[in-house]
Amino acid sequence: MVNERAGTDAPDRKGGKVDRIGNDFGFIASDQVPGQAIYFKTSWFRGNPALRKGDAVTFELKTFGDRLQAHNLARSGQEPDEVLLAASPAVRGTPATERLLDWAYMGYVPRALADLANLALRERWEFKDTAPDPDRPQPILYSYVLQTFGRLVLEEKVLVNRHASFAAFNTGLVDPRYEPIYALFVPSTQGRSPWRLSSFCIAGEGPDGQNMVRHFNPLPPLAHYFDQPADLLYDTRVGKPEMDWRHVVIDRIDRYPKCPASAEIGVPHLPEM
Repeated sequence: MVNERAGTDAPDRKGGKVDRIGNDFGFIASDQVPGQAIYFKTSWFRGNPALRKGDAVTFELKTFGDRLQAHNLARSGQEPDEVLLAASPAVRGTPATERLLDWAYMGYVPRALADLANLALRERWEFKDTAPDPDRPQPILYSYVLQTFGRLVLEEKVLVNRHASFAAFNTGLVDPRYEPIYALFVPSTQGRSPWRLSSFCIAGEGPDGQNMVRHFNPLPPLAHYFDQPADLLYDTRVGKPEMDWRHVVIDRIDRYPKCPASAEIGVPHLPEM
């Protein structure tokens, strides 16, 4: 029988095995708490690799009414403080790739893009003279997010918190109040990517926004592209500029990225989903 008062820490650590587990939560079976399914969130375990069914664990038991929860999880034989030290360097450190879709699982990409577009200040994310493709929507926003991530990796501005429980970056977009929009990630328990998108959020708003301010101080910075403000200005006193189209299109065609033969020119290729 568990006698702890609601909301208090258990006096000692208990042991058990992961009985069931999903993407976000699971249950532990313990001989020390017979007949009870002990709930936990996968994000409460800070180590690597992620917990799987059958893993032996220790934990601190908390009770909330008739509900039991396992906190401060660690694998059996490992001290809780050692969990942080066991985290993979690839997860804890700067991304090893500039390719967002290799670094993080974004879920169903069109839905993720729609969530970001709905949160952001209204923009036109479709090409003006191209009919929208429902399977590859908002191609301008798609390219923007990929390229922004690559720039942030180059500048080492994709942040991972001290416990490697969250990662985040500044999208460079704002909501209608001109509040910055951040992308928040949690460790991935499936696939090859070390992270998965939790949501796009505003700092301090909603559960993910609260996690942003709780785990990142300062918040992730914007991507930076110019060191000299003069690079953004044109001196109109020198007259109207003339474009050398042959030089831009023909002589320097090697500057343009190659695109799949099946894709239309100018339309980014979304991965199969």
